[in-house]
Amino acid sequence: MSVGPPAFLDPLQLELVQEPRTLWGRPVWRLQARLRFASEVLGRVIEVPAEFVTDLSSVPRTPLAWFLAGGTASAAAVIHDWLYSVGDGSRRDADHVLWEAMRATRVPLWRAWLIYRAVRLGGWAAWRKHRRGETPAA
Repeated sequence: MSVGPPAFLDPLQLELVQEPRTLWGRPVWRLQARLRFASEVLGRVIEVPAEFVTDLSSVPRTPLAWFLAGGTASAAAVIHDWLYSVGDGSRRDADHVLWEAMRATRVPLWRAWLIYRAVRLGGWAAWRKHRRGETPAA
């Protein structure tokens, strides 16, 4: 089934609900309105409901890591966090949707590649925690 080219169908609307408590911590955000993404990878529209809680991209707030990958793929990160939290498809599919969403929002190729590789290498721990029910939505 074709959903057309990968694209976000809604603007990203977030509110900050918690500041980071440590250098390694991440702020916590709440989606104020639904966020939909038309995914060719999954062949359908992914819908993240309003009130979903996310930390966006799980980039440590160290200067170099943040400079390279932080704060640049927020909408894509929300979709990815949603897919991880609900276990919708495989981890590989969720990570491919992250790549697809970053490219749809024109994240520079080099930065998208860094983020994608980091998720493929380190995302297994978050995926497992979600599958065991050890983490909240974010």
